Amino acid sequence: MIQRSNVNQCARVISDILNPLVLPVLVFGVAGMSISGSTSQMLLLTGVSAVFFLIIPLSMALIMRQSNKFQTLDFKGRTSRNWLYLSSVLSVLAGYLIFEEIFVGAPEVLMLIYLFNLIIAFLLNLKWKISVHTGSMVTAIILLGWIQWMAQNTFIPGMVSAVLLLMLPFVIWSRLHLKVHSRFEVILGGMVSLISTLMLLGGLV
Repeated sequence: MIQRSNVNQCARVISDILNPLVLPVLVFGVAGMSISGSTSQMLLLTGVSAVFFLIIPLSMALIMRQSNKFQTLDFKGRTSRNWLYLSSVLSVLAGYLIFEEIFVGAPEVLMLIYLFNLIIAFLLNLKWKISVHTGSMVTAIILLGWIQWMAQNTFIPGMVSAVLLLMLPFVIWSRLHLKVHSRFEVILGGMVSLISTLMLLGGLV
């Protein structure tokens, strides 16, 4: 019983740390540091992305959890995710429109890819439930690899991308172990993000 509890706790920690709301903030922070080489740009991109990718959607998730009396922030029902997706789309869109002047060049590409991926996930969720944890990991790995390709005098984006790639199987395991997703939903989330991110990156760059 104790061992099973420890395994469940480990799965929960992995799932919570490598959360879809957190990973975009990491990507923008690394982008700001690696591309511009400016601490102020890194802090600005990290702060703005934290507000619109993390704080606002997380606040909505907490409100939904309270009103629906969920035990965790995992919304296992497909339809229960609709408002969370929609609030994330609107939050990121508002962030892009309000702070358009700082999202230029590579940060603009990142912002648009995340926005379109959120819209795609929202539309897919109307029919199928997919793993956003897996999708967000795949997107972050690809985007950090792209940042590394553009960056000069730093290997940080590539190293972070490699770490996330190594952690991807653990994220997949955690979502299956916690019984939030099926194998099909995990695979679908990863494949959709892989295809959409690569296509958007090719079209925007």
